[in-house]
Amino acid sequence: MPLSLLASTALSDSERMPPPPPRRASDSPELETVMATVSTAFHVSADHGQLPDLVLVSDDTVQFYVSAARLHTDNAFAGVLPATGPLIAGLPSAHVPDSAEVLNIVLHACYGLSPAAFSPSVATLVAAIDRFPAYGLDGKALLAPATPLHTLLVAQAPLAPMLVYVAAARHDAFALAAASSAYLLSYPLYTITDELAEEMGPVYLNRLFLLHRRRLDSLKGFLAQAPHPHVEMPTCGFAEQATLTKSWLYVTACIIMEAQPDTTASAIESTLYSLMPQLSCMSCKAALKTRIEKLAVDWSLVGRTI
Repeated sequence: MPLSLLASTALSDSERMPPPPPRRASDSPELETVMATVSTAFHVSADHGQLPDLVLVSDDTVQFYVSAARLHTDNAFAGVLPATGPLIAGLPSAHVPDSAEVLNIVLHACYGLSPAAFSPSVATLVAAIDRFPAYGLDGKALLAPATPLHTLLVAQAPLAPMLVYVAAARHDAFALAAASSAYLLSYPLYTITDELAEEMGPVYLNRLFLLHRRRLDSLKGFLAQAPHPHVEMPTCGFAEQATLTKSWLYVTACIIMEAQPDTTASAIESTLYSLMPQLSCMSCKAALKTRIEKLAVDWSLVGRTI
């Protein structure tokens, strides 16, 4: 067949082929479907006692379905209420300038729920607490002893006691500050910077200093009381018992030089019991043992919190 006829036939065949189907948007590698991220705790079907009537959208675009009545704010939740943003699932929305991690804890506090399931760090918890004033929330009430947030912070306090103490001080949450202060007995107060002192304020700074001072003064008072002398005996009179008293004063002076507010009773007992091998009088040994036991009990009863 002549080449010209072949070309003509091929052209006519191509003209008879149906056009390709239109390309769908989903087929394009350059187009991606944007999926909304919704809070696992505050989604549209979450049962928290009240149906959601707005959607709060965090800075990282996570959606939180909440009821405005549960926010208990005195400044319209930083001025975003009533929500006037685009409708999401039929509800008005509002943008809030915080990450989902922080906003999640703030909303858990408003609802009286514990955020423990999300395993937030102490730093994140404190960051959320510090946002309470911005949202017109009563930090002192939200950190009260009966609240889940208080319980979680107390459990986390050993990890970062000063961080928790300062946060509690800023909101005058005394119970939380007291609980965290128990873990600050070993804290070197001379390292507190001017900025940190300003953050906790003069009242709570003074309370922390007084806690350390009160414990050390109490320990000094206990150590100043030497074992009670026993009745003079032919083998152990005044001179022999005076030796025990001198040894006691020397050892206790060493303890006081090294003592810290968190010095343990067992450490004190161990040091004082080192005097026992020097004694040959059974009555002196009994007096020393009685005094050490009494001192250990007294020291354990000294308050460990502000």
